[in-house]
Amino acid sequence: MEMRLNMLSLSLLQLVTSNAEAQSDGVFDVLKDGAKVDGNADINQALVSAWKEACSLGTPSMVVIPEGAYVLSQVALEGPCKAPRKFK
Repeated sequence: MEMRLNMLSLSLLQLVTSNAEAQSDGVFDVLKDGAKVDGNADINQALVSAWKEACSLGTPSMVVIPEGAYVLSQVALEGPCKAPRKFK
């Protein structure tokens, strides 16, 4: 049981650390939020997630959609944001 809790704690720490790294440099990549570059999977949720994270940051940030084939259904990216946002 203790080993399972330690593994869970380590996983949570990695998740928090990776999120903190993204926030510290202000770059939010949709691939890190679950988008797939396969031309079949809708990236709507990943884009909204990256947008919300970027929008909540108090310094300028960027939402990155790497080059590739994606499917995107209608999406609403709402604010107001705490600082300017860019897309790349």
